[in-house]
Amino acid sequence: MQDFFAIVNDGNDLACVLLSVNYLDEILRSILNTRLKESKVTENILNPSSGFLGTFSARIDMVYCLEIFDKKIYNDLRIIAQIRNIFAHSFDSISFDSPEVVKLLNQFQWYDSFTGPEVKFEDYPPGSLKYSENRYKYTDTVGILGPKLILSCFKEQGTL
Repeated sequence: MQDFFAIVNDGNDLACVLLSVNYLDEILRSILNTRLKESKVTENILNPSSGFLGTFSARIDMVYCLEIFDKKIYNDLRIIAQIRNIFAHSFDSISFDSPEVVKLLNQFQWYDSFTGPEVKFEDYPPGSLKYSENRYKYTDTVGILGPKLILSCFKEQGTL
């Protein structure tokens, strides 16, 4: 887990996106695994290479349909999936400051609800932030959504 945080916090933007999506994808897989019957069929449908619930996008849709999280979280996870696709399928240099990524980051709904309007990056002293505001917006969102999804699963199971 230490390597995870090191890469998300200090790795390049591509590594940050790919690893953080893998983290969220694994949480969604775990949620589905706890909700579905324990069987070979469940293993097959959750299989990342051949299962119909093997992709990040399919898992987002299914967990939302199971009413484990609300529409805001659903929308933000869909945006994260779009950002992942931009990074993963581009031959050009992409960063959190690329126009197509910034446009998506500005559509996050959950971010504003947990930071509030009083958080303004321009209030920080010049040079005090290691990365751009856009990268922080992404990593903060992933950092809050991951535990929120885990807690939602525990609540759903009645173990919290």
